[in-house]
Amino acid sequence: MDSYFGIPITTIPIPSGQSIKMLFNEIDSYIYCLTNTSIHVIDPSINVLIFTISLSGIADDMVINPVNGDIYVSYNNLNIVDIFMYSTTTPIVSLSMSQIPSKMVFHDYEESVYVVISDDTVVRISNRTIHTIHSVVGVKPIMFYEPINKSIFVYGNIFVNQIDNGVVNVTSIPSATSADMIFNNTTGEMNISDSNNSYIIVDPNGDIVSSVNIGNGGYLGLNPYDSSVYI
Repeated sequence: MDSYFGIPITTIPIPSGQSIKMLFNEIDSYIYCLTNTSIHVIDPSINVLIFTISLSGIADDMVINPVNGDIYVSYNNLNIVDIFMYSTTTPIVSLSMSQIPSKMVFHDYEESVYVVISDDTVVRISNRTIHTIHSVVGVKPIMFYEPINKSIFVYGNIFVNQIDNGVVNVTSIPSATSADMIFNNTTGEMNISDSNNSYIIVDPNGDIVSSVNIGNGGYLGLNPYDSSVYI
């Protein structure tokens, strides 16, 4: 798709599958397209599918470590997280989890991956091994990274929890069944839209700056030039 004119440039055929996520790997400059059963790897310089990774289970989420290019995959039917080196088709390691993993985020400062586990825990993976296990009551597969305090926001049963420097704190932000959160670099705050139809502005400490009902919640986008937030 042409980013300026918004018109298709070409169509890249890939095998069928339920599309889940698409990420750019800064290390090998390939695009990784996650489906429920595979990862299709595209070379954007020539717009060609170059290889496909067959997965061992039904995929749930994928993150890429921008430091070394590692690709992390969680499954909704397996208690493992697979880690692939870039441009390879077999996992370099499969980490066993206590129960089913789901949502994952990359922590830029720690160079770690955080994983939501269905037994009310959040696992930190560092250097391809399990580093820390945090307890979060009623944890939900809704998690975000904020770069000011370098903390993780993860939704719990009643409130949102903040994991900061290895410590879990319960914030006053109400939980929800779905939510989107973005960092507003023009204000230094986090903007949230959730299934409670709330639009919430939060400071890096997890304190609510303002909250209004907007009738409908949805995905958020930020215009970095005038600070406008789109829902």
